[in-house]
Amino acid sequence: MSRSFQKNFVLETGPISGGAWRLLCSWDFKRLQEKNKMSLSDRIKHLSLHLLAWLLSLGLALGSGAGIYFLGTDPELAFSFNHNPNDLRAEASTLLLPVVVSLINLIVPLLYSLISTIESYSNPRAKIYISIIRSVILKMSILGILCFYWLNFVPDNISVGCWESFVGQSVYRLLIIDFIFCLLGIFFGEFLRK
Repeated sequence: MSRSFQKNFVLETGPISGGAWRLLCSWDFKRLQEKNKMSLSDRIKHLSLHLLAWLLSLGLALGSGAGIYFLGTDPELAFSFNHNPNDLRAEASTLLLPVVVSLINLIVPLLYSLISTIESYSNPRAKIYISIIRSVILKMSILGILCFYWLNFVPDNISVGCWESFVGQSVYRLLIIDFIFCLLGIFFGEFLRK
């Protein structure tokens, strides 16, 4: 048994023996031949498409973060920190930021999948990894902007009550609204597509 294993799978000091090595080496050789078939203009076109896709995806993440920041800090769009609890309009305005964040978290990854259609990845694993990296960049930028907003803008502008309680309530609102949007995304994405 060990002789058979050595003959078919282990390199010997002499010439290479065994069908497994021939198979793997020929596959690698054909793979190299496919890559070498691309001309210089094709490579430049391929690279420019990838660069354009990354610029678009990073621009979407940056624009989403800027939109969330200006929505939270603009006095006309933001809600009043010192509002009457019986005022339903003021209470509803506290849901504006979580709804916008949840919409961005739902729509922008769909735009990322549209952007990835212009890229031509031969390996599906690379396409999945690129999609995951883009989504993580989006989520981290949104989370960074929200943390900056909650830790720098809110404590300076709230005068009634504890700002930590306000931040906790904001996180809870964001969690509930995001859960609702995830359920709606699953419903519309899975059940209505069939």
